[in-house]
Amino acid sequence: MSARFSTAGLARSSARRPWLVVGVWILLLVLVVVAQTVWPANTTTDVGLLNDPESQQGWSLLEEHGIRAERHGAETLIIQSTTVTIDDPAFQAIVQRTTDAFRADTDVVASVVNYYELSAQDPEEAGNLVSADRKTTIIPVTLVGSLEEGVEHGPNVLALLHTLQDAAPDFTILSVGDGSLNEEVNTLAEKDIARGESIGAGVAFLILIVLFSALVAAFVPLILAIISIDIAFGLAAIVSQFNELSFVANSIIPMIGLAVGIDYARFVVERYREERRRGAAKHAAIEIAGSTASRAVLFSGITVVLALAGLFIAPTNDYRSISIGAILVVVVAVAATLTLIPAVISLLGDKLDWPRRRTYNAETAARQAAWDRETIHAGFWGRISRVVMGKPIVSLIVAGGFLVLCASPAFNLNQGFNFASSLPDELESKTAFNILDAEFSAGLISPVEIVVEGPLDDPATEGAIAAIIQRLGEATTADGSPLYGLATTT
Repeated sequence: MSARFSTAGLARSSARRPWLVVGVWILLLVLVVVAQTVWPANTTTDVGLLNDPESQQGWSLLEEHGIRAERHGAETLIIQSTTVTIDDPAFQAIVQRTTDAFRADTDVVASVVNYYELSAQDPEEAGNLVSADRKTTIIPVTLVGSLEEGVEHGPNVLALLHTLQDAAPDFTILSVGDGSLNEEVNTLAEKDIARGESIGAGVAFLILIVLFSALVAAFVPLILAIISIDIAFGLAAIVSQFNELSFVANSIIPMIGLAVGIDYARFVVERYREERRRGAAKHAAIEIAGSTASRAVLFSGITVVLALAGLFIAPTNDYRSISIGAILVVVVAVAATLTLIPAVISLLGDKLDWPRRRTYNAETAARQAAWDRETIHAGFWGRISRVVMGKPIVSLIVAGGFLVLCASPAFNLNQGFNFASSLPDELESKTAFNILDAEFSAGLISPVEIVVEGPLDDPATEGAIAAIIQRLGEATTADGSPLYGLATTT
């Protein structure tokens, strides 16, 4: 198809108006960067189910009957000593200092209570805030505002914790909760993105130099990838204003962006250089590359987008965020390959070969034609192609069998949520979570609540509650200790 909106037509139009196309892309880049500054990405570390699961139905029942209001953000402070117990005055002084510091920050903290304060009111309940060896205590903190607003308090919580820790080097003071965990994960993700981009881009650049034997040609795919990533970040930030995204979207964008951006641009640049070696003029070579390599890029991009859209089948916000982030960067990379790359090639022309100087004339075209005739079926890949075309059925069975063999471990895939254990050890929140898990119960920060709806004076309701309590009470761990600590309410 030779219409203006074909890949060849886009390449031809972009090559004829290169400065206009480059200017439009620069303007788009500036706009999304400004938009990202005005509307920062709205991300979360929570993994949520979006198909109205039973857990959400249970919470809705609690809200409907006035048993629970909208959940606030929460933090669980942990104070631990390796030498003294909570009965020591020094321990009590640290706990009270921490409590007072958080209580004084009324813009962040709604309520806070510690072991010593609760002991005067409910000694039995206060015992739940101390470990068995009495060297660790926890301080429950409720943050101001809704859950989403509480998450935004993460930087303040961590800053206050670090100040308290510096003043008490003999104690360990940590926190795990909505704000601190979200802040630490987002900060780590930003560092990983920057490090990944620098390492990945550097290695890719070296490979492209070897592949193209030219510095300028190696820069073009890299520039396209970086532009695609930056624009995709801005678009993701805009999308997150309407639909909160998981933080994993920020991790997938540079990963996919480097991969597809470099590959797509490389196809077009190399095809252009190949056509120049065959004797085509600059604009003719750009159009031919547009009708062949760019078309392959377009269909490849469509295939990738459709495959990524399949992640929407999973009703979780993290999978859908991965899909959105990856789709955005692929779409941008494809659009840039179809328009920006032809414009850049038109501006650079044969300077793509710098620092080498190539002469594209009849002699070059003759050498390229001879090389094409001699090598099209030569070498490893040429022989493989002849075998596959000669015995397609056998090749299909062998290749398919190999793929099935490679996929066989998936049948023994250990599935499930392992969010805390999968976090890097450098996160303070993970250290705090591990202390909770060892000294108390990780369920303290995410207790399981079983909702039974029915008339309280109905024997059937009472029987259902009794049966649930009995079953849970009988559950034990491998060493025979109770699996659940039970608390009932009506």
